[in-house]
Amino acid sequence: MRLGRTLPVFAALAIAGSLAGCSSDGSPRRADDAPPTVASAPGSTTTITTTTAPADPSALTFGGTSAIQAGTTEASLSTVGITPSAPKEHGCNTYSIPGASSLKAIAARGKVLGVLAASQGGSSSVHTAEGVRVGSTAAEVRQAYRGAQLTESYQGLASTNVILATDSAGQAIGFEFEGNSDASNHVDDSSTVRSIRAGTPDLARGFEVCSG
Repeated sequence: MRLGRTLPVFAALAIAGSLAGCSSDGSPRRADDAPPTVASAPGSTTTITTTTAPADPSALTFGGTSAIQAGTTEASLSTVGITPSAPKEHGCNTYSIPGASSLKAIAARGKVLGVLAASQGGSSSVHTAEGVRVGSTAAEVRQAYRGAQLTESYQGLASTNVILATDSAGQAIGFEFEGNSDASNHVDDSSTVRSIRAGTPDLARGFEVCSG
């Protein structure tokens, strides 16, 4: 028998077991001191799903909203729950927008012209995808749309100034301010937005697009 050679093995196992039951400072390890373990079924996989929030149907952007864009057919409004009317020979058709009670869509001769505030002057709930809303300052408009082409104009009949932002596709969004009676004077940074229109450049500037 070789008992003399097997004793060191038992001793080593005993020492290892003793150390496993101790913490780093040598004190006995409690059950809740044990390192956490993660059990996983053999061959299983973990799937992480991310979701993207749907676009805000009431947020104005270049050309209209995410779902209603200038230049599309009037018939396409049915995709957002609007029942299109027959195109008028003169003037525009105006539509309430489901899910965006503060806005209305404008179409003429079978084409969408854009989207604007449902009430005269708009309300503080009218806003853009970039966070500008009725009541924002001209400085905030310029900061939010610094990557777009910005032009300013004075509308004499309405006595308003407009900062027009245009994207590379020619779609526009216009911000109306109290007029300063001189198109050569820039809108003061502290002036506040009174209304917002998005669509064709003419509609966004506030031109009368429904008189023809």
